[in-house]
Amino acid sequence: MKRVGIIGGGAVGLLLAGYLCRANFDVTVYTNTKEQADQLNVLGLTLRSNFIDYHLPVKSEPFADLNQLSADYLFIAVKQYHLKQLVPKLLLLPGNINSIIFMQNGMGHLSELEKFREKVDNLLVAIVEHGAMKEAQTSVSHTGVGEMKIGFYQKGEFSQIIWDKLNAVDFQSLFIKVG
Repeated sequence: MKRVGIIGGGAVGLLLAGYLCRANFDVTVYTNTKEQADQLNVLGLTLRSNFIDYHLPVKSEPFADLNQLSADYLFIAVKQYHLKQLVPKLLLLPGNINSIIFMQNGMGHLSELEKFREKVDNLLVAIVEHGAMKEAQTSVSHTGVGEMKIGFYQKGEFSQIIWDKLNAVDFQSLFIKVG
């Protein structure tokens, strides 16, 4: 089973965590607060999709407590302005990650991606067109079906299995192959 980390316990981070759990990935959500992490560990994550509530087990810990990189995929689902504090810590952590996927709006975060060239095999960017509403610290609703578009910023050895599995559980993802 592939290990996936998601930094960000907001609407998009929880939505993605829910679908990745449904696709049988081992998911850890790195939150901004200990309170949210504790609640996710005890209650799990509720994903409301197509009028069905999925109650999913998820691991969580505050981002501040993260002391080693150990996921196959790491999604960074925080607002762009949070990257200035987050990136320096990630760069100093021991361990490795095969792929980091940045999910910020705009292009201001591209300079932050450059800092990971030596640390990570695959750097990707994603645009999320799905609608999501965080209803509580442990609950998210899929409010609008869209598509997550993913493309490479830097490519090494890479498997597309994560996108195929997300599509299989109705979280539409389009992997954009360039070149």
